[in-house]
Amino acid sequence: MKAKMRQFGFSLVEMLVVIAIISVMIGVAALNAGDILRTQRISSARNLIRNSLAQAQAYAQTNRKYAGLRFQFDRNGWSAGRQYMVLIEKVPESVTAYEFNPIPNSKPLALPKNIGVITLPLDLQLLTEDQWLDDDPTLDGSDVLAGSTTFSIIFSPTGQLVVKDVNLKERFVNDPVVNTLADVNLGVSLLYRDTWAGAGEADWCVKEPSALDLFICETSQLRDTNPDLRYTNYVADLEPILINVYTGTFIED
Repeated sequence: MKAKMRQFGFSLVEMLVVIAIISVMIGVAALNAGDILRTQRISSARNLIRNSLAQAQAYAQTNRKYAGLRFQFDRNGWSAGRQYMVLIEKVPESVTAYEFNPIPNSKPLALPKNIGVITLPLDLQLLTEDQWLDDDPTLDGSDVLAGSTTFSIIFSPTGQLVVKDVNLKERFVNDPVVNTLADVNLGVSLLYRDTWAGAGEADWCVKEPSALDLFICETSQLRDTNPDLRYTNYVADLEPILINVYTGTFIED
């Protein structure tokens, strides 16, 4: 009898099994890559914030004046824009007791894409954390989420962390860093000042107390979470970053 010819290659079932295994491996790799990228962005943001706080503290001590770090999104807002950090300083008492300007020659520093920094005020004004982070325009106090994404951290002339009212203003006409509603919307400047001037213009954030802590979050995750439960279902699970009052460093450091 003739010997049966040996068959080479894969059967259809074997090929399907291999394809299925490869698909699973690609899916796992994609998930891991996403986690790695997310971790890298958050780690990069932490380092940028840590270094910027050190610069603000050193400036306050060197120049013997109140100075700090401002967090604020560009005109596209917290859900679609990019958040920046700006070094700020208190202007002379002859102007106001709480007016701050960008420090001369200090350029705004952008945080990584899709990364935002928020804070919750010491006084929630009778709101819960979830209500504070709700941007529903039909609710009273609906601008509070903008307040959580627009805040400052301030150091005293001796370098200690303090709670101080902050009202951010432009340094001069056509200031490219902070300016009026019209200049920002025209692209002349990057960030809105706290109080807009002119007929028909409203307040952006008005003066508010500086912060003592913060959360680093993913803006897409914050946006996609149920607005009624943003704190309960998302922010509460984040690790808060507390700042040492005396050293100005993260307490974990």
